Amino acid sequence: MKKSVIEVKRDVSSSENLILLEENVFSKIFHNEMYLKVIANPDYKLAKMSKSYYYYILNKLRKIDLLSDNKLNFTIVIAFSCDKFTIKLKPLMAFLDKRKKLLYIINIREKCYIEDEVLKEFTTLNSINRNTNCKKIIENLYNTILNSLTNGVIHVKTERK
Repeated sequence: MKKSVIEVKRDVSSSENLILLEENVFSKIFHNEMYLKVIANPDYKLAKMSKSYYYYILNKLRKIDLLSDNKLNFTIVIAFSCDKFTIKLKPLMAFLDKRKKLLYIINIREKCYIEDEVLKEFTTLNSINRNTNCKKIIENLYNTILNSLTNGVIHVKTERK
């Protein structure tokens, strides 16, 4: 993954959706520069892509509910894997900052590169200790998932052929 922070020019849905994507689908989307350009930009000209390829990717993103009515349909996306009896959350996530203008893509196994301002948004700590705060962000995001599990429904999407 080259970039872990992407400026989002596309509108974002007013709902605070958390979406789980199968790990391979997550990687295909969030580790691919062309998919990220479509996620971030509301027009193929802004994305600097051919019109046909832009709309090809746009339709794929709509099929898995990442986009709805030309708006981003998520605030947090987390990768998962499953076997016969369990669902496992993977250490890959993408989330929007509170202003919904920056998309952060994190592999928890790697170093956490998040701006200090966003660290403050997601933690209650006053001091900036990057390692502690990144772990705190991850804990807060997973607590959000657990709250969603007990209080509502999480959209779980796998790629259908």
